[in-house]
Amino acid sequence: MKHTMTVWGALALIACSQAAPIHAAELEGRKAINLVSSAGEKLVIGHVDFSPKEGGYAFKLAFAREAFREIYMQETNFLCLSDARKDVCHFPYPPGDYASDDSSGLISESDLRALEHALLFAEKRRAPEEIDINPFNGLYYRLQLIDKHIGGTLFAVDLSRTIDMEGGTKYPIGPNNLEPVNLQYQRFPRLVIE
Repeated sequence: MKHTMTVWGALALIACSQAAPIHAAELEGRKAINLVSSAGEKLVIGHVDFSPKEGGYAFKLAFAREAFREIYMQETNFLCLSDARKDVCHFPYPPGDYASDDSSGLISESDLRALEHALLFAEKRRAPEEIDINPFNGLYYRLQLIDKHIGGTLFAVDLSRTIDMEGGTKYPIGPNNLEPVNLQYQRFPRLVIE
């Protein structure tokens, strides 16, 4: 099983590394955030507004609240996408309640960590099987600039690193913290911003 997960993860990293860089004019403006199912169906979960800033791009992200169910857990309202078996919930970073602008930051063509951390998720079994989110069940989309959009491949991650930020690192999750997953068994194996 672990060997199969490693193979799938390696293939996902190879696919991401083959991406062509994007040009500034193609990244500017409002772009839709889509979660992509295994069947290729896209679910719009929000949008990102990009504008040039300091040699990179400022972004402001907002979720389409109507696409989510709001679930109160661990003293926070989480925005969740539910099916018969699981809830996939946005995991706000830094932890806490949602602001009127859900997230903002600065990215460059070579550093998308601020946007990756703004798009953290965690999955859990539906209540009553699991009542609260376990940060160990985190989902992380590793983003790449591809042609005229940003594409992300799903990895598993322990999100407790985002809660216990002892080292003072602004973006505590890096490539060494990501675990490959078998993408064919994931509800939303890809994320696309276009």
